[in-house]
Amino acid sequence: MSTTTRTTDPSAPDPEIAAVIHQIISEHAASGHPQEGRLDRELWGTLAAAGLTRITGSEDRGGSGAGWPEAAALIQECARHGALVPVVENDLLAGWLLDQISAPDDDATRTVAIVDAAGAADDVAWAGGTDRVVLLWQHDGTWQLADVATHDLTVTAAAELSDAPCGHVRVDLATLAGQPVPGHLLEELCLRWTWARSLQVSAALEAALDSAVRHTTERVQFGRPLARFQAVQHLVADMAVEAGLARVAATAALVEVVRSGFTADASRFAIAAAASCVGHASSTVVRQAHQVHGAMGTTREHDLHLVTRPVLRWRNDPFPVRHWDRVLAELAVAQGPDGLWPLVTDGLAPRLPIT
Repeated sequence: MSTTTRTTDPSAPDPEIAAVIHQIISEHAASGHPQEGRLDRELWGTLAAAGLTRITGSEDRGGSGAGWPEAAALIQECARHGALVPVVENDLLAGWLLDQISAPDDDATRTVAIVDAAGAADDVAWAGGTDRVVLLWQHDGTWQLADVATHDLTVTAAAELSDAPCGHVRVDLATLAGQPVPGHLLEELCLRWTWARSLQVSAALEAALDSAVRHTTERVQFGRPLARFQAVQHLVADMAVEAGLARVAATAALVEVVRSGFTADASRFAIAAAASCVGHASSTVVRQAHQVHGAMGTTREHDLHLVTRPVLRWRNDPFPVRHWDRVLAELAVAQGPDGLWPLVTDGLAPRLPIT
């Protein structure tokens, strides 16, 4: 990418990488969708061959060494097309954690789970659908990390809103040889996690909006397109406003991450604000997308559910929307009248309940 492009728009990915990502995922989506509840091995293999399954990993550890704009492009393209691949979990979360302890490289698929003192973690995204799970737990006040094969865990299927695998994980911690890791890694993990979910939600909301616009302009009732009815126009306009807000908030968080990394105050504040914005926007967009599509929008044969159902999970993972609302409100109140504007422009770090 040219220096000019990076300077004028720090969120813009390398155009060649973005084009490859779009071509791979859009062409695969056009060929049909895999069976629900399973990793799309065909798409995953294609992404791996293109060096995209560890897009942010360092090149000396088998990654592609790409930047955050390229990672965001991959995350959002997958979300936009309802792709059943764990790009966030495998690269930004589990892969990054293993990089921090210089664990051996391999081609296994991974997700991540934070387990409690009893060795339990519920509703773990992709648990049971990947080869391995990177586990984190506390022992005597120290965080421990272990990379465990899925077949060495007890994983039971959990109710899941999207078609991606999800499971309850159980493990006997006494059988694990954990490696100590500093607590700040947990904080950055949660920030990465929240940031990626915001990107996924914003992209999926835009896809839902695009589908609504397409449907209302093509579908004819009572002699005219649905888009000519004022009530329908209002629904779609509300969707456009909320999806636009989600996109701007997610992009602002991306810009801060590109500038300062994940743990700078401005980045942490932007990530928290993005999580709150996309979470609330999703309520309006998902509800009204299905409303304007009518009965066909509730069927499995229609693609709308591929982008709306995952949103309802992503917006509350790893923390619920109400958490971000609360911490942002507490920050605003704590600043007082004179500090509110500096808070908005400069940001402050919200607290993260990682224990």
